[in-house]
Amino acid sequence: MTLDMTPQLLIFFIVAFKLIAASLCVIFARNPIYSVLFLIAAFLNTSVVFLLAGAEFLALILAIVYVGAVAILFLFVVMMFDVAFDSIKERVRSFGLLALGLCLFFLTELGAVIWVWKSYSKAKDIIGHAISQKVSNTAALGHILYTDFFFAFQLAGIVLLVAMIGAIVLTLKTEKTLKRQSHQRQMERSPENTLKLVKVKSNQGLVQ
Repeated sequence: MTLDMTPQLLIFFIVAFKLIAASLCVIFARNPIYSVLFLIAAFLNTSVVFLLAGAEFLALILAIVYVGAVAILFLFVVMMFDVAFDSIKERVRSFGLLALGLCLFFLTELGAVIWVWKSYSKAKDIIGHAISQKVSNTAALGHILYTDFFFAFQLAGIVLLVAMIGAIVLTLKTEKTLKRQSHQRQMERSPENTLKLVKVKSNQGLVQ
Protein backbone atom coordinates (compact mmCIF):
# COMPACT_ATOMS: atom_id res chain seq x y z
CA MET A 1 0.00 0.00 0.00
CA THR A 2 1.53 3.28 -1.14
CA LEU A 3 0.52 6.72 0.02
CA ASP A 4 0.33 9.33 -2.72
CA MET A 5 1.82 12.36 -0.95
CA THR A 6 0.18 15.37 -2.57
CA PRO A 7 1.03 18.93 -1.47
CA GLN A 8 -2.35 19.23 0.24
CA LEU A 9 -1.81 15.99 2.16
CA LEU A 10 1.70 17.08 3.14
CA ILE A 11 0.36 20.38 4.49
CA PHE A 12 -2.31 18.47 6.41
CA PHE A 13 0.26 16.24 8.17
CA ILE A 14 2.45 19.21 9.06
CA VAL A 15 -0.48 21.24 10.44
CA ALA A 16 -1.91 18.22 12.28
CA PHE A 17 1.46 17.59 13.97
CA LYS A 18 1.69 21.25 15.01
CA LEU A 19 -1.91 21.10 16.30
CA ILE A 20 -1.20 18.07 18.49
CA ALA A 21 2.02 19.63 19.79
CA ALA A 22 0.29 22.92 20.62
CA SER A 23 -2.55 21.09 22.38
CA LEU A 24 -0.09 19.18 24.56
CA CYS A 25 1.74 22.40 25.39
CA VAL A 26 -1.56 23.97 26.50
CA ILE A 27 -1.99 21.18 29.03
CA PHE A 28 1.57 20.83 30.31
CA ALA A 29 2.80 24.44 30.24
CA ARG A 30 3.50 25.74 33.74
CA ASN A 31 2.93 29.39 32.91
CA PRO A 32 -0.75 30.13 32.19
CA ILE A 33 0.20 32.90 29.76
CA TYR A 34 2.16 30.39 27.69
CA SER A 35 -0.85 28.07 27.80
CA VAL A 36 -3.07 30.77 26.28
CA LEU A 37 -0.50 31.48 23.57
CA PHE A 38 -0.28 27.79 22.71
CA LEU A 39 -4.10 27.71 22.66
CA ILE A 40 -4.09 30.49 20.06
CA ALA A 41 -1.60 28.46 17.99
CA ALA A 42 -3.87 25.41 18.26
CA PHE A 43 -6.87 27.43 17.06
CA LEU A 44 -4.94 28.76 14.07
CA ASN A 45 -3.79 25.29 13.05
CA THR A 46 -7.35 24.02 13.42
CA SER A 47 -8.49 26.77 11.06
CA VAL A 48 -6.00 25.54 8.48
CA VAL A 49 -7.34 21.99 8.85
CA PHE A 50 -10.87 23.27 8.24
CA LEU A 51 -9.68 25.12 5.15
CA LEU A 52 -8.07 21.97 3.79
CA ALA A 53 -11.34 20.11 4.39
CA GLY A 54 -13.29 22.72 2.41
CA ALA A 55 -15.12 24.18 5.43
CA GLU A 56 -14.11 27.78 4.96
CA PHE A 57 -16.96 29.08 7.13
CA LEU A 58 -15.79 27.12 10.19
CA ALA A 59 -12.19 28.16 9.53
CA LEU A 60 -13.01 31.86 9.42
CA ILE A 61 -15.36 31.68 12.41
CA LEU A 62 -12.71 29.88 14.46
CA ALA A 63 -10.06 32.44 13.55
CA ILE A 64 -12.28 35.49 14.08
CA VAL A 65 -14.26 34.45 17.16
CA TYR A 66 -11.89 32.21 19.11
CA VAL A 67 -8.52 33.66 18.15
CA GLY A 68 -9.62 37.26 17.74
CA ALA A 69 -11.92 37.47 20.76
CA VAL A 70 -12.07 34.53 23.18
CA ALA A 71 -8.38 33.61 23.35
CA ILE A 72 -7.27 37.25 23.52
CA LEU A 73 -9.78 37.80 26.33
CA PHE A 74 -8.29 34.81 28.17
CA LEU A 75 -4.84 36.33 27.71
CA PHE A 76 -5.88 39.73 29.07
CA VAL A 77 -7.62 38.16 32.06
CA VAL A 78 -4.61 36.03 32.95
CA MET A 79 -2.19 38.96 32.60
CA MET A 80 -4.27 41.60 34.40
CA PHE A 81 -5.77 39.67 37.32
CA ASP A 82 -3.66 38.51 40.23
CA VAL A 83 -4.91 34.95 40.33
CA ALA A 84 -3.31 32.66 42.90
CA PHE A 85 -2.62 29.71 40.64
CA ASP A 86 -0.87 27.75 43.40
CA SER A 87 -4.00 27.69 45.55
CA ILE A 88 -6.10 26.82 42.49
CA LYS A 89 -3.83 23.85 41.77
CA GLU A 90 -4.23 22.66 45.35
CA ARG A 91 -8.02 22.87 45.07
CA VAL A 92 -7.95 21.02 41.77
CA ARG A 93 -5.86 18.22 43.27
CA SER A 94 -8.42 17.80 46.04
CA PHE A 95 -11.01 16.98 43.37
CA GLY A 96 -8.78 14.50 41.56
CA LEU A 97 -11.20 11.58 41.68
CA LEU A 98 -14.09 13.75 40.52
CA ALA A 99 -12.01 15.08 37.63
CA LEU A 100 -11.01 11.54 36.66
CA GLY A 101 -14.65 10.45 36.71
CA LEU A 102 -15.66 13.39 34.52
CA CYS A 103 -12.86 12.60 32.08
CA LEU A 104 -14.03 9.01 31.78
CA PHE A 105 -17.60 10.18 31.35
CA PHE A 106 -16.73 12.58 28.52
CA LEU A 107 -14.49 10.00 26.85
CA THR A 108 -17.35 7.51 26.95
CA GLU A 109 -19.69 10.15 25.56
CA LEU A 110 -17.24 10.94 22.76
CA GLY A 111 -16.93 7.24 21.92
CA ALA A 112 -20.70 6.93 21.84
CA VAL A 113 -20.96 9.89 19.47
CA ILE A 114 -18.36 8.35 17.14
CA TRP A 115 -20.13 4.98 17.24
CA VAL A 116 -23.49 6.58 16.48
CA TRP A 117 -21.93 8.56 13.64
CA LYS A 118 -20.40 5.42 12.13
CA SER A 119 -23.68 3.53 12.39
CA TYR A 120 -25.81 6.44 11.20
CA SER A 121 -27.51 5.53 7.94
CA LYS A 122 -27.17 9.01 6.44
CA ALA A 123 -23.54 9.54 7.42
CA LYS A 124 -22.10 8.47 4.07
CA ASP A 125 -24.66 10.53 2.22
CA ILE A 126 -23.78 13.61 4.27
CA ILE A 127 -20.06 13.09 3.72
CA GLY A 128 -20.23 12.31 0.04
CA HIS A 129 -22.88 14.69 -1.22
CA ALA A 130 -23.83 18.28 -0.55
CA ILE A 131 -27.42 19.17 0.24
CA SER A 132 -27.73 21.23 -2.91
CA GLN A 133 -25.47 22.97 -5.34
CA LYS A 134 -27.38 26.20 -4.73
CA VAL A 135 -26.96 26.05 -0.94
CA SER A 136 -23.82 27.51 0.64
CA ASN A 137 -21.73 25.72 3.24
CA THR A 138 -23.13 27.97 5.95
CA ALA A 139 -26.74 27.10 5.13
CA ALA A 140 -25.90 23.41 4.81
CA LEU A 141 -24.13 23.43 8.18
CA GLY A 142 -27.06 25.15 9.88
CA HIS A 143 -29.51 22.69 8.34
CA ILE A 144 -27.55 19.69 9.61
CA LEU A 145 -26.89 21.10 13.09
CA TYR A 146 -30.44 22.21 13.81
CA THR A 147 -32.19 19.17 12.35
CA ASP A 148 -30.25 15.91 12.50
CA PHE A 149 -27.86 16.84 15.33
CA PHE A 150 -29.92 19.31 17.32
CA PHE A 151 -29.61 17.50 20.69
CA ALA A 152 -25.87 16.95 20.29
CA PHE A 153 -25.46 20.64 19.49
CA GLN A 154 -27.39 21.65 22.60
CA LEU A 155 -25.41 19.17 24.69
CA ALA A 156 -22.19 20.82 23.54
CA GLY A 157 -23.58 24.15 24.75
CA ILE A 158 -24.33 22.63 28.16
CA VAL A 159 -20.75 21.33 28.40
CA LEU A 160 -19.44 24.84 27.71
CA LEU A 161 -21.78 26.23 30.37
CA VAL A 162 -20.46 23.74 32.94
CA ALA A 163 -16.88 24.68 32.03
CA MET A 164 -17.67 28.38 32.50
CA ILE A 165 -19.27 27.76 35.91
CA GLY A 166 -16.25 25.69 36.96
CA ALA A 167 -13.86 28.49 35.99
CA ILE A 168 -15.90 31.01 37.99
CA VAL A 169 -15.98 28.75 41.07
CA LEU A 170 -12.22 28.15 40.95
CA THR A 171 -11.30 31.84 40.68
CA LEU A 172 -14.00 33.33 42.93
CA LYS A 173 -12.65 35.15 45.97
CA THR A 174 -14.81 35.46 49.09
CA GLU A 175 -12.73 37.94 51.10
CA LYS A 176 -14.72 40.29 53.31
CA THR A 177 -12.55 43.28 52.41
CA LEU A 178 -13.70 43.23 48.81
CA LYS A 179 -16.29 45.80 47.80
CA ARG A 180 -19.32 44.32 46.10
CA GLN A 181 -22.03 45.89 44.02
CA SER A 182 -25.51 46.23 45.54
CA HIS A 183 -28.13 46.44 42.83
CA GLN A 184 -30.91 47.10 45.35
CA ARG A 185 -29.15 50.15 46.80
CA GLN A 186 -28.44 51.49 43.33
CA MET A 187 -32.06 51.20 42.28
CA GLU A 188 -33.22 52.94 45.49
CA ARG A 189 -31.06 56.00 44.85
CA SER A 190 -32.90 59.30 44.51
CA PRO A 191 -31.79 62.94 44.11
CA GLU A 192 -32.83 63.68 47.71
CA ASN A 193 -30.29 61.29 49.27
CA THR A 194 -27.50 61.57 46.72
CA LEU A 195 -27.28 65.28 45.87
CA LYS A 196 -26.65 68.24 48.14
CA LEU A 197 -26.98 71.79 46.89
CA VAL A 198 -24.61 74.26 48.55
CA LYS A 199 -25.10 77.99 48.06
CA VAL A 200 -21.73 79.65 47.67
CA LYS A 201 -21.44 83.37 48.21
CA SER A 202 -20.01 85.58 45.52
CA ASN A 203 -16.17 85.73 45.36
CA GLN A 204 -15.86 83.01 48.04
CA GLY A 205 -15.92 79.89 45.92
CA LEU A 206 -12.24 80.01 45.03
CA VAL A 207 -9.31 79.38 47.33
CA GLN A 208 -6.82 82.23 47.02
